[in-house]
Amino acid sequence: AFTRSLGKIHYVVAALKKQGIYSYFGHLYWHTSDPLPKGIVPGFDKERTAVALPFLAPEFQTFYRGYAKAILDPVNPYTGVPLAKETALAFVEINNESSLLFHTFNPGRFSPAESALVEASFGAWAAARYGSVEDALAAWGPSRKHSPDRPAEGRLGVYGAGFLGGADWAVNQRNGKRAGDQLRWMVEAMRDYYRRFRTMLRNDIGVGSLITASNWKTADDRILGGLERYSYTTTDAVLRNSYFSTEYPTKKAQQRFYAVEVNDIFGSVSALKTPSMPGPLATPLIHGHPFMVTENNWTRPNRFRAEWPLLVASYGSMMGIDGWCFFALGSSEWQTPMAVWDLNNPTVLGQFPGAALMYRRGDVAQPKGPAVHEKVGFASAFALQGTRIHAVSGKDALWVAAIGDKEGSSSTSKGSIDPRAFFVGPVRQEFHDGESRVDAIPLGDYIDPRAGTVASMTGELLWNYNQGVLCIDAPRAQGATGFLGAAGPIKLGQVTIESANEYGSVLVISLDGKPLAESKRILVQAATEDKPFGFATEPVGKHHRITDLGGYPLNVRRIAATITVRTRATQAIILDGNGYTTDRRADATSANGGLKLVLPDDAIYTLLQ
Repeated sequence: AFTRSLGKIHYVVAALKKQGIYSYFGHLYWHTSDPLPKGIVPGFDKERTAVALPFLAPEFQTFYRGYAKAILDPVNPYTGVPLAKETALAFVEINNESSLLFHTFNPGRFSPAESALVEASFGAWAAARYGSVEDALAAWGPSRKHSPDRPAEGRLGVYGAGFLGGADWAVNQRNGKRAGDQLRWMVEAMRDYYRRFRTMLRNDIGVGSLITASNWKTADDRILGGLERYSYTTTDAVLRNSYFSTEYPTKKAQQRFYAVEVNDIFGSVSALKTPSMPGPLATPLIHGHPFMVTENNWTRPNRFRAEWPLLVASYGSMMGIDGWCFFALGSSEWQTPMAVWDLNNPTVLGQFPGAALMYRRGDVAQPKGPAVHEKVGFASAFALQGTRIHAVSGKDALWVAAIGDKEGSSSTSKGSIDPRAFFVGPVRQEFHDGESRVDAIPLGDYIDPRAGTVASMTGELLWNYNQGVLCIDAPRAQGATGFLGAAGPIKLGQVTIESANEYGSVLVISLDGKPLAESKRILVQAATEDKPFGFATEPVGKHHRITDLGGYPLNVRRIAATITVRTRATQAIILDGNGYTTDRRADATSANGGLKLVLPDDAIYTLLQ
């Protein structure tokens, strides 16, 4: 089975390389799903959720080193080089969705073997810091709500990760000094593990690509999230997995987290319209380190997904996000029936040509400086005081099923910075030995609560969260996404958009690298929404119950929009679904020094030249 799986990886990496596409090697280890072979670590033979193993167990680390070598060292028969030397392998990720700071660190659910491992490690750390386990206990004073202390065995009890957060119930029940020391031990353990494993991959196996730590969230991002990302800085880049999820009124409304099924009850939500927010884009970047989102989806059956590619391409560029992985593509065909995390449909994948070009070319400019730069002192961070700006949590259906309402939750603070700052300009954090402080531009100059708008520092992005519309107005790319029908005419620098569709996206982008005002080759790209043929629902209050999943083919809501482009182009050629020219011409007339174009109702792409 291992040889067969490795052969598939070799084939995929080679096939993507041939098309000029980089791969990243994620899920090398995932403690929630990867069973441990019998006999590797005593007491863990059947333990599938042993979160502490990678960080604390030398036996596991030795096994994992051999496992990584077995994957990365063999020569790929399709390329002639091992994955360790593969120039098309962008990076290797050490752990997937694993952290000591997440809710899975719960001593109440540890096996006896994991309890012994964790408590002995914490005991050794505390003894080194205070002189002995007994001295540590004396320094902390009375405490409760942690696992039992066993000082005669060198073991100290630990709090679950939730007790390290900022919620009142956690603050009121923990011993603050002890909890702060536990947090410091956890972060040091993670950083040390990632540092040593990176060194091994680089020096012993010869991995030439970037090496990254993990990509995870915490029990409370306001208190712990910055330290989680700081723990990754002993590797080459910081990563994050985050989702914008369909709304389910109750936990049981979605029967199985990994499937869209008849009788599921859901609501469709746009990240652009209050009270929602594009949370997956809202992450403080660790100063001086590259950052990438390694898993993201606007999940099905939410119908408001056309915003997703343009949100990522525009704000991702403006914020300085270095890469983005849309999750997941499981077939070369259009996805029918719906899958929770699908993206191979016209509404999403169909927008990649224009969106990817806009992002990779940097059409939406990054400001010269950040909107917010927070310097976090280690003293305050390990005193559980948290940060003043933190990632906006998304909800992942997998973890909602596992931990319920705890998923995506975060404490609040009167001193927190407005999360809309993320959409003004880059937000950066750095951890240091000095005092904590925040340097920020006057955010009120860009955030207008009365109008319900957020403008970027560059003036190229304007988000109206009351209307649910994002406008992009850059020299080489202009467009809008969201509830375009109610917005009326949208006037941009070179483009005016008028849409009769309730919801959708329109992007006008230069193909020859020149500003739209000078370009002689322009792509017009439009999207609405899609669903499998026969997909049906019935109302249940404010939500909908699925009555039929439908099937092939995918049905796409017809495009009903007119645009005016001030351009030198004189022709409007309709392209097919693969971007090739056809004999069809769009309805275009000269107007105001350009073209007035009625977008074809059955085609995503139109070429102006």
